[in-house]
Parts: sequence; structure tokens; C-alpha cells
Amino acid sequence: MDNRTEEVITRFQDSWKETQRTFELFETNGFEKLKPVEKFISELKENGKTIISE
Repeated sequence: MDNRTEEVITRFQDSWKETQRTFELFETNGFEKLKPVEKFISELKENGKTIISE
């Protein structure tokens, strides 16, 4: 894999991690209506549909 591809994957991973953290923060602060979105992100991660490595 070339450096450019690795950079794109790294940025994508970071973006997914930040998105997941953001929705978890919203939920923690009482935005219960966003729970389905956070659940969907978690399901994508569990099913290998994202490149989140953690």
C-alpha cells in the first residue's frame, strides 16, 4: 500500500472515531434522540463495515 492510500485510511479511521465519540458525548449530555445513530455506528463497527481499528 502506498503512502497516499495509508493517509486516506488513517484519516477515515480518525474521522469515524471522532464521529463515534461525538455521538457518545451527545448521548451523555441528554440527547437521547441520537441514540439510534450511535447504535448504528456501533453496529457498523461490529460488522466490519468501517475501518475503525479499536
